Amino acid sequence: MGLPAADGQECGERWIRSAADLAAFRSTALSPANVYRALEASSGRLLLNADTGVGKTKLFRDLVAEHRADPKYDLLVYMTSQQRVLMEQPWVRETLALSPSDAAASDVAILLGRPSERCGDLDAEWRVYEKASCGQLGRASLCAQCPVRADCSWPVQISTDNLRGKRVIGTVQAYLAAMPDWIERLRQKTGATRVLVLIDEATVLEAQAQRTIGFDVLRRS
Repeated sequence: MGLPAADGQECGERWIRSAADLAAFRSTALSPANVYRALEASSGRLLLNADTGVGKTKLFRDLVAEHRADPKYDLLVYMTSQQRVLMEQPWVRETLALSPSDAAASDVAILLGRPSERCGDLDAEWRVYEKASCGQLGRASLCAQCPVRADCSWPVQISTDNLRGKRVIGTVQAYLAAMPDWIERLRQKTGATRVLVLIDEATVLEAQAQRTIGFDVLRRS
């Protein structure tokens, strides 16, 4: 479903000729309130097919801010196609700048990709595990022997202890590509019931996916 206008009608072609027109469009059609109305009117799925510069980035920032102030969902997950794009979000940079104790108390968690530059000689082995989508096995077998393990929080960033009670999670779409049940995992680890997922530049939806299910799994189903 596309994003409707603020009056509830579907947005058609419109001309924005001035800064005032753009500000008005952002404050109505591209407002968090309008997004929530559209989600309620649909099956909970919403596509925003907007031109570059129309205000999508501002909308995502506003949605995160409003969710933190007055949450309508238990958890908001914001996913980008690249870690660079994720780091452009002010709330992401603010969270990463917190001390460990303040980060633990924050309602936000930022889940970044593996810090390969710190893995040293283990990086080559890590790439083998990642190519086979065996990240959990890699953390169990490789992180245990890593010389900088004591100073690295990455292995436990997706643990229940780290995510329990978080209301906002910023992450990259690579996790979803590697784990099709990624959102469900986050829901369980945070203890959330209702989850709002924002996918910024949804390249992951255009990629082909393949998953192998073993006979023993089918037999238990």
